[in-house]
Amino acid sequence: INIFSKRASEWFSGVYVMPACNGPVLIGGMHRSGTSLLSRLLQQSGVFLGQDLEDNDESMFYIVLNDWLLNCSGGCWWDPRSVQRLLDSDSLKELTEDYLFKRVGGLSSLRYRGVFRSSACVGLLSGWKDPRNTFTFPVWKSMFPHAKIILPVRHGVDVAASLCKRNHKTLASSQKRRKLISKFYSYKGKSGSFVESPFFTIHSNFELWERYMYMISAIKKTYQDDVFTYKYEDLIENPEAVVKGISEFLGLAIPLPLEKLNQARSNSYVSDPELLAYYNKHASFSSYMKEWGY
Repeated sequence: INIFSKRASEWFSGVYVMPACNGPVLIGGMHRSGTSLLSRLLQQSGVFLGQDLEDNDESMFYIVLNDWLLNCSGGCWWDPRSVQRLLDSDSLKELTEDYLFKRVGGLSSLRYRGVFRSSACVGLLSGWKDPRNTFTFPVWKSMFPHAKIILPVRHGVDVAASLCKRNHKTLASSQKRRKLISKFYSYKGKSGSFVESPFFTIHSNFELWERYMYMISAIKKTYQDDVFTYKYEDLIENPEAVVKGISEFLGLAIPLPLEKLNQARSNSYVSDPELLAYYNKHASFSSYMKEWGY
């Protein structure tokens, strides 16, 4: 462990991570896989996931850092595999960790921690949620040797359908707003894109799901005891067993979900003839679908 890894780990555990875990807990997994449900479950148990949470319970501070990590290697959340290029270079990885340590350990992290939380959070388990953690975890793990990650998995066809729905909704919103704001484009450029990703078909989004599943398998194989995975459908249908597993993994008493779980979201593809046909003709042959019993 280089000096920056050691200092970052000591800072994180010393400021606001409980001794039972001795490192941050990260929430990863594929988008639209119940990560928000998991984050709410942990927060109800007292886990601190950030003072700067956006609508999806993700810390804006760590979203920016994860985006930066992916951008440095020429990637993004919908094409994250290129981060391996960064990991393959020891010199570049050291520079990256140095930068991240200074961001996480400096005043910039007050956005995440909050101005008055440093002393109040001593002894509390902390971390952050971001599906990008699935690919950036090796970097964070190098900085925080005791870090753990939870990776929910959801049926690939349901994920693909949810991503399609979200992308089409975002596109429709952008088209609606165009009449209101396009006249300003000649004066000021637009930040961000018009849609979440360039994928508008079930197949393209299913292939994206497979990319994340590849990395989830790799993370499980590499870090073993520091990784906990579960199926989203199991949490919906048998929350007691999944919550017990998470509790044992973190050494933390976690109550059952306070919110009513929507049973219809479990394997919802079966009620849609188009999605069911895609599953039978294509998705069912995926090795990752077979690996997870889908």
